[in-house]
Amino acid sequence: NDCRVKSTENCQHNFGQYTSDAICACSDQPGGNQPGGNQPGYCNIGSGQEKGQIPDSVRESSGLAFSTRNPGTMYTHNDSGNKATIYALSKSGQLQAEINLQGVQNIDWEDMAVAGNNIYIGDVGNNKRNRKTSEY
Repeated sequence: NDCRVKSTENCQHNFGQYTSDAICACSDQPGGNQPGGNQPGYCNIGSGQEKGQIPDSVRESSGLAFSTRNPGTMYTHNDSGNKATIYALSKSGQLQAEINLQGVQNIDWEDMAVAGNNIYIGDVGNNKRNRKTSEY
C-alpha cells in the first residue's frame, strides 16, 4: 500500500498546503486499491496514526480547521450544549489557547472554517429536530 500523494489532480481533491505525504494514494487505473472497485478518482486514505492527544477540555470535538496565520495551529470546538469556546491546538494536540466567545451560545455547533483572519462556526445542528433556523 503506497501512501504517498502522487498528484492531487489524480485524487480529484485539492488538499492544499497541509497535504501530508501519507494522506492519499490514488490510481487512475480501474480496480486497484480503490474502495468502490472500478471508480477512478477514489483515494485510499490508509490507516490512522496517533500523533498526540487532545486535552480533556475538548470532550466532543465537532469541527476542525487549520489556522491561516499561525502555521501548525488548528482550531476545534465542542459539540452541542458546551461552552462557546474555540480551542487552539498544536499538531500534536497540545492546548495553545482557549478562545472564549462572549455573547454567543453553543446550541449545536457542527463545523468550522478559517478564511483570512476570520474563524467561522456553523451552529447548524438539529439533534432534537426542533430548530427552525441555524446560525453561522
